[in-house]
Amino acid sequence: MTTDLGLLTTAATGWESIAGEFKKVETRYGESVQRIALDQNCAGLSAGAAQTNFAATRYEYAAAQTQAKAIAGLLTDAHECFTDLKRKLESARDEVIAAGMTG
Repeated sequence: MTTDLGLLTTAATGWESIAGEFKKVETRYGESVQRIALDQNCAGLSAGAAQTNFAATRYEYAAAQTQAKAIAGLLTDAHECFTDLKRKLESARDEVIAAGMTG
């Protein structure tokens, strides 16, 4: 009953922020590292391998964003559920007290 459920919201906000940071890194990676393999001067087998590997790395940054947002969503949902349950528990307690069923 005394747990600070607001910490779940704080954690969710932190995960949303992390998702934003992953987005920044993904963008920078695409504009700097991945771009090298897409340059017309980069050709041959090594260029093809680099393009594949760089695309995979960029995909991982995008996936990390999705996962961070999902964790934020889970924490937000948990906050809503626990808040609702706490409210119901407080209501039930109040009804018990009002009915004189305290020990």
